[in-house]
Amino acid sequence: MKTVKTSALAAPRQSNIELLRLVAMFMVLVVHTNFVPLGSPNLSSFIDKPLVAGGRVALQLACVMCVNVFVFISGWFGIRATFRSFMGFVFQCLWFYLLMYILIISLGISSFVLGIFARSFWFGDSCWFEKSYALLFIVSPVLNVFMDSASRRRWGFMLIAFFAFEFMYGLSASTKYLDYGYSPVSFIGIYLLAGYVRRYGTSIHNKGLLIYWVSLLLNCVLYFVLCFVGREGVTATYLNPLVISGTVGLFLWFNGMKTGYNQVINYIARSNFGVYLIHTCPAIWVPVFLSVCSVVYAAYSGLAAVGMILLFILFTFIAGIFFDLPRRYLWGLIEKRMPQTNKLVS
Repeated sequence: MKTVKTSALAAPRQSNIELLRLVAMFMVLVVHTNFVPLGSPNLSSFIDKPLVAGGRVALQLACVMCVNVFVFISGWFGIRATFRSFMGFVFQCLWFYLLMYILIISLGISSFVLGIFARSFWFGDSCWFEKSYALLFIVSPVLNVFMDSASRRRWGFMLIAFFAFEFMYGLSASTKYLDYGYSPVSFIGIYLLAGYVRRYGTSIHNKGLLIYWVSLLLNCVLYFVLCFVGREGVTATYLNPLVISGTVGLFLWFNGMKTGYNQVINYIARSNFGVYLIHTCPAIWVPVFLSVCSVVYAAYSGLAAVGMILLFILFTFIAGIFFDLPRRYLWGLIEKRMPQTNKLVS
């Protein structure tokens, strides 16, 4: 079968989008240091400390579209489904999983545990993003063929039906495999939505800033309203329609920026995924990352806690980039020895 090539697949990397990748990864760290270790504010939180609760909610909802942004970028430009790129993704994951595991054992933070070692190879309930993105990668050639051949009408009806099903059964938690957006099913929808917006959403391409801020403000109001029925948590999930519209807005906002080519941004962005892996890998996530967050929140309060968490976020970001540099060098050596014919679809 002849390989299908779309205009999206031919698009070069742009510094404004690479900057968005860096910003989105910073958002991931904010999300992981806010609601995850402290829990989400409820109605009593707003009554006791309205400014603190409101600030935490606004910050979380401003950043929660971070994961969807990465998938949206993939859908906008298209995934090049090659054996080489897939193995590069797997190699980067294993590099951080095993390196961090060896490090914490060497430092005496933890001892060898077979279950954690198994999770480093995607067994168990951890590494949800990596497994979901891997499956999206595998099915992306089929999705690309659909996007190249489907009419606007068919594509649009498919997206409406897809998201109607996902919102109805995902937000009601009546379908486990949707898992509030923590699943490859959600990734497939975002991927196809990005392709549709690129091709047919030209009327909103210059309205990204407006879409993002309107989505955020409406979501903040919705969060407070749902506090009265104890369902405020759904507003901070990847399936929330306002989070998805905020994702579209955030991408279009950065896509419209005229940054030109920036070598520094592009160089750092090549190691961006390392920031995610270094703090969420099975050996680090609970015993190190979340533990440090808990210690900081127990020892500090107010602006002091915010400052210490910000320093921790910056440290994690820099560490992720730093530990990825030798991985890039090693993968470059491995890649040179790989066969040139490496297409998944030919």
